[in-house]
Amino acid sequence: MRTLLAVCLFLAASASYGQGTCPGGLPVTGTHCYFVAASGVDTNNGTTESTPWAHAPGMSTCANNCAAFGMPSSGVGSFPGIGIIFKGGDTWHFGNASATPYTGGLWPWHGSGTATTCNLTDDPNYVSSSSTCMYLGVDKTWFTGGSWTRPIMTGDNATSTSAVGSCTYQNAGSYLGDTNMWLDIAGQTFLIVDNFEWTGQCNNGNTQTYINERVPSSNLAQNRYTNNYAHGITHLAYACPGAVCEGNQFFGTSVASIIGPGNVCDGSDSDATGFTCMVPGGGGWLTYDNVWWNQSQMVSNGCHIWHDNWWNGYTFSGDGVAHGNQIECNNSAPQNDANGHAQPTTTTNLFYNNVLAHNTTGTGGDVKVQLAVNSTYPYYVFNNVDYDQGSGNNWNWGGTGITLPTGTQYFFNNTMDLPSSSDFMTCYTGMTYENNHLVIEGGTSIAGGDGGCVATTNVTMSHATAISQGYMANSTGTSGSNSDETCANDTTPCAPTSGVSSTVGAGTNVQSFCTALLGSSDAVVVRAGNACKNATTDGCAYNATTHTVTCPAQTATARPASAAWDIGAYQYITGIVPVNVLTGAPLLQGSAWLN
Repeated sequence: MRTLLAVCLFLAASASYGQGTCPGGLPVTGTHCYFVAASGVDTNNGTTESTPWAHAPGMSTCANNCAAFGMPSSGVGSFPGIGIIFKGGDTWHFGNASATPYTGGLWPWHGSGTATTCNLTDDPNYVSSSSTCMYLGVDKTWFTGGSWTRPIMTGDNATSTSAVGSCTYQNAGSYLGDTNMWLDIAGQTFLIVDNFEWTGQCNNGNTQTYINERVPSSNLAQNRYTNNYAHGITHLAYACPGAVCEGNQFFGTSVASIIGPGNVCDGSDSDATGFTCMVPGGGGWLTYDNVWWNQSQMVSNGCHIWHDNWWNGYTFSGDGVAHGNQIECNNSAPQNDANGHAQPTTTTNLFYNNVLAHNTTGTGGDVKVQLAVNSTYPYYVFNNVDYDQGSGNNWNWGGTGITLPTGTQYFFNNTMDLPSSSDFMTCYTGMTYENNHLVIEGGTSIAGGDGGCVATTNVTMSHATAISQGYMANSTGTSGSNSDETCANDTTPCAPTSGVSSTVGAGTNVQSFCTALLGSSDAVVVRAGNACKNATTDGCAYNATTHTVTCPAQTATARPASAAWDIGAYQYITGIVPVNVLTGAPLLQGSAWLN
């Protein structure tokens, strides 16, 4: 009887516990917020920024009024419209138990929103229609120091750009062990995680991540990750069975979650071989407006729509990392996750307006990008720019359990600088290659397969020709390949510089591809249809000082409605001088500019 009474009193206290007014501009409104700061104490009520808790619900060190929030220790907690707001510039510790505030080493989270009005799409106005999501995030007017910076979640390990022999903290991880999954939200849904800095992790295993949701225990997770910054990975020299380690990871996500906008995964202060931004078994159903720098790999199941991302500084140097591919999509929509939960209903797979650059030499088995196909939904790949690549294989179609040919794929208006002597992409029935600008040495552009693809109005040229026409600089890039040159600049890379360049006005008008996308009942696909009518936006610009992202990097130029299109990701126009989004200075290319 006393146990039952205690439970009833606890539930009553949780249901009636006071809530504070939410800051403006967040995807939660009204009096539904709690506040957490390094200077707080868990005996505070947590309902104002002047009376914050020291810990967040779910942390094992959360006590007193923080614990009275009522988050369950297992299962799925229902907290629609609730916000947990962290003070900017403060630090929470996962490694050093003597530091304050200490999280207890892990942060198991059992809180979800509801689908009622939790709009998880790439809609830029998503904040105004997300009132029943649960929100872990920030108020940018509340911070420690002279200006706002992200709240920091640290494992307290020193960073290292090479493998280390031991780590001071977080050194308990083992192959396929889950001991270092910090924010573990497996099984939760309709949760937004916004504007945290993640750093200081050290491990030697396969599934340890900063954020984990990839093994959902209930229905398929549909969460959103925005404006996070991950870095500072340190790892032990791997000793994994069958050389199948995946490296330390940022996201271990379910196939249905949304990654974007504004996430930065930058291993500049880490050993890139041991740093990957997305893990196998998980995936980004919708991944957009992010920057992925200095990492070893990205492996995803359920790649559905990826757009306006910038990959820079990929490296591969062995050390037991299994997936040397820069981007590996093992499945496309429709696709179940590892537990058999189906994705949201989808219509079309898309990969567009992405940039891949400055990637070092790998092995002959590496693939720059693998896009998985299926026999149900088409795949549209357009306006991507890929340059300064190391040796190894190029792009390919494939995926887990896929035997080509299958499905319908459209690959058009892409600009690709690929020094490898292997074929650029394979030619199978059902595939269309049109208006692509291909710079390649020693191999063929589109060949092999069953030879049944449609390949028209593509321009293939050597690096020497690309240099002579101004697409590329007469300078070896960072990839380590002797035959490689890099694009003339990083602002409009490998774009034509005059009206007589080989790609200008030489393509086919493929507005019909855009029209097909615009006819979709899916608003996200319709946005892709509008992007299809324009030249590339060059992904996102990255401020390496503040670790923030500006998207798009360029204002897109419209392609002609009826006249011939340019070949490649750019559309040449005259009389316009653009602004370099990284410096604010004009970017001059002769007497004209293009996008």
